[in-house]
Amino acid sequence: EDTGGDVPVLATMLPSGPAAESQGNAVDARSALWEGFRKLTDAQIRTLAETLVAQVKARGPFLSLGQFVNREISSRDAYNKTGTLQAAIDAAELNTSSANGAMESALVERFASNAMDETVVDAAGFASAESLHGDRNEGMPGYLLQSDLLKPMAPVLSARSDTFIIRSYGDVRNGDQVVAKAWCEAVVQRCPDYVDNSVQPWETPAADTNDETFGRRFRVVSFRWLGEDEV
Repeated sequence: EDTGGDVPVLATMLPSGPAAESQGNAVDARSALWEGFRKLTDAQIRTLAETLVAQVKARGPFLSLGQFVNREISSRDAYNKTGTLQAAIDAAELNTSSANGAMESALVERFASNAMDETVVDAAGFASAESLHGDRNEGMPGYLLQSDLLKPMAPVLSARSDTFIIRSYGDVRNGDQVVAKAWCEAVVQRCPDYVDNSVQPWETPAADTNDETFGRRFRVVSFRWLGEDEV
């Protein structure tokens, strides 16, 4: 199907219906949420990217892919509900709003009009009751999940290396004339330790400290000067 330049997001390899966003009325959009698929505009993807960056800054640095994908089991209650990607999807309101009026009506009816009774949930005594807050239809067909974004990337997804190659260039000038040039290369590695070792690597640093400002410690693994023919 022609998606009109938008990006399809498939929950299944072979959906049996059309893109929900391509429907002209709320009835057809609701039907397509069950059997079809979702598609995102460039504006929605940009918003998702911005909310994802915000989540990474708030939750990271991640010590593994699992920590990036999964929700936390920690004292930081705000991050116990969902993982990084799902939190970004929710913050971007991809499951409750749309520039397409018919689509937004279908999304609101399906995923924003059937809220769980939080009073009852909280009274049940669950350790992370906030994980059950929200609409009771979340996760049903048509609801964007982080697994929908991870599935296409699964064959190539890997943990980011914490080792970096940095190359620098400098020159000496006499007016506008360059009289000397130099190139160098350093291999640096980010370590779990903070700049100030008084804070343990797994702890959240206090605000307005060197640990919060400068983050993790970097170690120079190697350094060498380069010739002009190497760059």
